[in-house]
Amino acid sequence: MRDVPEGFDSWTLVELLGAKRPAWHRHAVCRGRADVSFFVERGEPTAPAKAICKTCPVRIQCAVAGVNEADGVWGGTSARERRSSRPAA
Repeated sequence: MRDVPEGFDSWTLVELLGAKRPAWHRHAVCRGRADVSFFVERGEPTAPAKAICKTCPVRIQCAVAGVNEADGVWGGTSARERRSSRPAA
């Protein structure tokens, strides 16, 4: 087993990966919300995730980041809503 650098032994993989995320992620209301899925199966309700998004101070940044994402609720929009708002090719 490889040695873990001092100070990293208590970090989780998510925390380590989070170091590479945009600064606005720290202010996202959904952060750490394991009780609500933001990546639901097709046909499953998105309302619980969207309700959390409504209260989020970084909703706009999230919506911009997710504009081309094929899955998930981003900034209060579902994948279907994002697809329908894209201009036709």
